[in-house]
Amino acid sequence: MTAALMSGRGVGRAERVRVRPAARPQSLRLLHRRRARARETGPARPPVRLQLPLALILEEHAARLPHKQTKPAGHTGRRRSEQASYSVLVVTLRTMDESDIDAVAALRVKGWQSAYAGIIPQSFLDVMSPESDAQRRRAGFLSSRGSIVDLVAVDEDDVPVGWVCFGPYRGETDAQGPGEVYALYVEPALMGQGIGRALLNAVHHHAAAQHFATLQLWVLRDNARARRFYTLAGYAEDGAEESETYNGVPVTEVRYRRPMSS
Repeated sequence: MTAALMSGRGVGRAERVRVRPAARPQSLRLLHRRRARARETGPARPPVRLQLPLALILEEHAARLPHKQTKPAGHTGRRRSEQASYSVLVVTLRTMDESDIDAVAALRVKGWQSAYAGIIPQSFLDVMSPESDAQRRRAGFLSSRGSIVDLVAVDEDDVPVGWVCFGPYRGETDAQGPGEVYALYVEPALMGQGIGRALLNAVHHHAAAQHFATLQLWVLRDNARARRFYTLAGYAEDGAEESETYNGVPVTEVRYRRPMSS
């Protein structure tokens, strides 16, 4: 969701704590509507259960939604006694290490190609390569360790499905000055499942511990989904803009800011 990407070392490996699933909806009518919507739209994506360090749990909860079930021929209804089947993806937050670089590069490329289609020229997006992105990232990973924090959200096989990178605001040398979220990407198929929110909450926790006065970030002006996401997380535009050119097309970014006291 932001342009400049660096890599670095964060805090130690996260302690894993299972988050209690949210309570099942009390209204049967609401549950029936959700099931009907699931039947119309096809199989639901696997909901996410987050395992976070205890201090980062905050308001994160798991959500369980029933998958579409195949009905046998001639079946006209569903008995109340039938149980919905569930599939839950367990996601853990931890510090990124060098072995994650290839997966993180793939996340970034897929993120650009998914989120920026129609904003950045397609000719630029089409030639993006996870291999070349990983090569650039690997070259700078070790040199930036200590000042920049990379966190990944990993699935049960320890494969990254989300990544966030933050550190001091670019060009800022004051240790008490602003911090910056350089990048935040989630596997496109898992967008809207709470992974991005969990990663951003983790950034807020670490930024507060490092005594940053504010956190800032840059987001494409026409990326409405990302702007809405950051607004809900307490960020607001501060009026700053800058433009970058991709294959001859200027693309405007706007800066968002969040005070760490909020």
